[in-house]
Amino acid sequence: MLAGALFVAGCRGRSPSISYAQFVDGLLDPERPARLDTPQAELVGSVDPTGGNDDFNNFAGIVGTNWAILADLTGPGTVTRFWTTGGADDQQRLQFYFDGERKPRIDATLADLRQGRAPFLTALSRRQQSCWFSYAPLPFQKSLKILAETGNFTHEGWPRLFYQVNYSRLPPGTAVPRFPEAFTDDDVAALQRFGLSLNNEPLPAARGGLTNRMARSTIPAGGAAEVLTLTGPAVLRDLSLRVLTADGTAADRRALTLEIAWDDQPEPSVATPFDAFFGRLWGAPDYASAYLMTSGATVRCRWPMPFQKGARVVVRNGGSQPVAVEAEGWVRPMTSWNPAMGYLHASWHHSTPANLGRPHVVVHAVGRGKIVGCLLGDSSATPSWWALEGDETIRIDSENVPGWRGTGLEDYFNGGWYYKNNLVMPTHGLVFKRPFVTIQYRFHRDDARRFEQSADMVFERGPDQMSPATMASVGYFYLGEPSPAGSDALGPAAGDVPADEYEAAALMTTLCNFERLGDYVGASACIDRHLAGGDTPDAEILRLRQIAYRERLEGFPVARPLYEAFLQSTTNEPAVSYARLLLWFHESPDHALLSLNCGLPTRVYLDGVTVGEVGHPQAFVVQPITLAPGRHVLAMQAFRGPQPEWVQAGLRTHSGVIGTAKDWRFAFDPAGNWRNDAVDMSAWKPTGDSVQEGPPPLPYVATQPHPFVDLQSIPWGIWANAVWPPEGKTVGFRQEFDIP
Repeated sequence: MLAGALFVAGCRGRSPSISYAQFVDGLLDPERPARLDTPQAELVGSVDPTGGNDDFNNFAGIVGTNWAILADLTGPGTVTRFWTTGGADDQQRLQFYFDGERKPRIDATLADLRQGRAPFLTALSRRQQSCWFSYAPLPFQKSLKILAETGNFTHEGWPRLFYQVNYSRLPPGTAVPRFPEAFTDDDVAALQRFGLSLNNEPLPAARGGLTNRMARSTIPAGGAAEVLTLTGPAVLRDLSLRVLTADGTAADRRALTLEIAWDDQPEPSVATPFDAFFGRLWGAPDYASAYLMTSGATVRCRWPMPFQKGARVVVRNGGSQPVAVEAEGWVRPMTSWNPAMGYLHASWHHSTPANLGRPHVVVHAVGRGKIVGCLLGDSSATPSWWALEGDETIRIDSENVPGWRGTGLEDYFNGGWYYKNNLVMPTHGLVFKRPFVTIQYRFHRDDARRFEQSADMVFERGPDQMSPATMASVGYFYLGEPSPAGSDALGPAAGDVPADEYEAAALMTTLCNFERLGDYVGASACIDRHLAGGDTPDAEILRLRQIAYRERLEGFPVARPLYEAFLQSTTNEPAVSYARLLLWFHESPDHALLSLNCGLPTRVYLDGVTVGEVGHPQAFVVQPITLAPGRHVLAMQAFRGPQPEWVQAGLRTHSGVIGTAKDWRFAFDPAGNWRNDAVDMSAWKPTGDSVQEGPPPLPYVATQPHPFVDLQSIPWGIWANAVWPPEGKTVGFRQEFDIP
């Protein structure tokens, strides 16, 4: 139904008082998260009504024999988020009926809704982490009914559909536009601005009307200092802190805590480990989201922070060395206090397997306010992802049953099926994943849960609260009056990484996390911490990898003498071979490095010629390849065997890394000369979202250490996006590429 036009014309009615473009532009206020008069967010979904773990196929109703009602909403209102695991090959068909229309205004498959057409622009509608989600605003005046075709949702053959719909009820009489029959240029431009605002990119004159405040403080060991003091009424729109040692280098921030107190309150409303407030937990990589960022010595918060009388930003130093803190704040002065504004609060909570049987608390707040998100770390004490089966609940005011009940931990963070690999987005992300640790965040700019008296946000500790895990979180919320943060005990060890037996074995997976987010400095520091833990047989290879990080950051001219000195200093044969290979790569522009890591026995071809074989999930093979300019074909032939099923290949050229990805194509038992470029591609299909976690995925944890930066992190582990036919013995994967 999406060929040519996405939307089917419905009934005509009285023109709304505002246009769709005006409605969308009304959501763009950068201080919107701090306002306590925004609409209330509700959640409907497939949660198990019994409180169990069967959080799928629990529909609002059934229509005929082939359709299920996902949501049946009454207006006025607007859908702010739609998340689902979807169906096979994204061929799940959805229908949206607005305002009592007899024909669906939207009738399309999930694949259709990912084509970038309004309102589902690419910035607002994505297929990631084994699920589909959309933040496209879907306003409705009277009602909105969302249906899904039931014959097209399976996961590994299971007929299971998980879904969540966030929506806001608007007060009666609120001006809400009719959902457009066709989108105007103004509508599309407004959606583009909305997508840009979700990325929190600076809009024109974004700092117009703001004033700058700067200060520098030295904090002795065991001491504290007010690093920034402001007077109100005002809104602190942008806070940056740079933490340095006495010689001006980046300081270790693990022993620091952050406090922010509003007005004349003696107790802070923000009280967390320093890095955790800014989005970095348990030594995870540096990254930037819409509201929080860490980068080297600098951390930054872009949550709007209103205050009536004053603000005091305090840093406590629990370490053994003094630190210097450079603070910068961008402030919007207010002529008078706006009672619709709330004060930002952030609370730190930490729980361990000793808390088995009880949920992990993220927010416990008393007063009038709204919950706007959290950062959460989860480290299982058992070799299992079962802790990710824990649902989140948000209970407000006098609710006997929580009005917000999720379908699984990773579902709340816009993931599915225990995620794939780490990925950062403006308002949600998986910062870190390795067996069996995840660090994730989600922010509620347009789907915040408001409350008048109290709110409690918790995560189940797995089904029936019986999954032994260490959990740590920062909950972000606004209150109408400044109150104590209510954090658990803080101190130098509050944000430390929980010890587990898989940390050393999964080092290569950890390094890939850093590389995917571009934090090569953090990756090298991670190797330092690993080597400081004691003797390891791979120490020389890891030191060589640190030189490769220097090359990645500073270029080969800087790294070359380091490689040469390394060759003179080591007798480790694998390390010597690797170092020579890294130097060989730079001898000629037609030199390339081919990496292979596959779960099944796999043969690899370049332009029809066999160039390698690999077959053990923990083996990582790298070999030299010579490539002339022009078009080439890289192909892989995997032979049937026991799981795990995946293939991964990376090709480092002087133009960058070419790796297995979603756009590679596959076919079972490809006949004839499928290895080269003379191939009939009609039977070949894209691998699509069949990307694999890791690699290696479970049951394997470790991968062979090596020094080849980006060759394991940029390529994705992929597999056939279809069930292996009984008669099939091999499956082929291929991709064409050009060398300039």
